[in-house]
Amino acid sequence: MQKLSVNQCTERHTQIQKMTDTLAPLQHRLINHPVYQMMKTTVDLHLFMEFQVYTVWSSLALTTCLQQKLNRLAPPIMPDDASVLVNKRLGEDDKSPIRLRPMAQYFKQYYRAMQAAGTDTAPLDHFLLLTQQGRSPVEAFHEIDLPVEISQFLEVVSRLINRDKSHEMAAILYWGHENLIPDTLISLVHEVSGRDADSWKSFMDYLACQKTVNKNFPDLLFITENLCGDDTQKWHDCRQVVEETLQARLILWDTVVEAIELRIYLSEFKYFM
Repeated sequence: MQKLSVNQCTERHTQIQKMTDTLAPLQHRLINHPVYQMMKTTVDLHLFMEFQVYTVWSSLALTTCLQQKLNRLAPPIMPDDASVLVNKRLGEDDKSPIRLRPMAQYFKQYYRAMQAAGTDTAPLDHFLLLTQQGRSPVEAFHEIDLPVEISQFLEVVSRLINRDKSHEMAAILYWGHENLIPDTLISLVHEVSGRDADSWKSFMDYLACQKTVNKNFPDLLFITENLCGDDTQKWHDCRQVVEETLQARLILWDTVVEAIELRIYLSEFKYFM
């Protein structure tokens, strides 16, 4: 790789800092979302997982597409290093010294956690079957009875994937998908699950793995930086698409809160009947 000048390094650092500062308020809203205070029963946790699983799936989809995109590019357009990092993220290059969590395994871990906790996976199973048969995520959704907010989230992710912009995908994975779950969620799950804690152990193990994923953030940032380079338009586009993704995810959590509030209202109404 060509050595960067001082001015190039300064400009890239400025762009990264601008991204971080611009997106911080949205990330803060997600990490401190009321949904984490609203969940009081295992029914609430089931509902949360039924929504969250699509964010985990989208992370796998974005990583897979980014890998395919980078592997089609050759130096000097794309440094070899970035392609190796993404391959490792998918768990396909065990010889690499980079330790990025395999996203396919990550999704399977979440799916098994849903099963262990007794969360309904039927809609997800149908969705995965349809996508494996060649349907787009949006097409698959329209054949399944799921909340419209999940469809909107999948539409955002699908549109960004179809743009086929590797720098945008890398930026979304770094700023818009990772490290957006509060550390306190593990203790919340343990407290809410109570006597059923054993059934929720797999989910708590999954959440604990977030800390392992967090250690790999610099690698995703490295990929984004090399893909954007000194192109200010690419950095601008990255900010826009990450903001769009974060907003769509906020709507998911808002919907879970509304569903929990409805459950509480109906239970109180039934009590006074």
